[in-house]
Amino acid sequence: MVESFGDRLKELRKSAGVTQSKLAETLGVHLQTVSKWERGVCEPDLSVLGEIASALGVTLEKLLGQKEGESTYAGAFDAAELGKALAAALSSGFVLFVRSGVRLASAPASAASG
Repeated sequence: MVESFGDRLKELRKSAGVTQSKLAETLGVHLQTVSKWERGVCEPDLSVLGEIASALGVTLEKLLGQKEGESTYAGAFDAAELGKALAAALSSGFVLFVRSGVRLASAPASAASG
């Protein structure tokens, strides 16, 4: 069975010894927001995933349940700059796939259409 984002978030938060209240305070969101993420009612905005990972002391890949590679990312990023980078990649012939609201991958348009 595939672990949901909410289940993984709750497990990582508890492992880090962080309360929902402390995580909410660190991220600048309401306690109810963190609770909703953990219960699977909704998922966090893409722009705060790095901050969540950093607050829990884990990599972004671990937070998202992905295989951790040699290069990892943790911390905040500028959503506007990410948008510009994605737009540039798309205009260069890349197709963007979004799965489960949090996983991003890209492939050349020719591979996606085949």
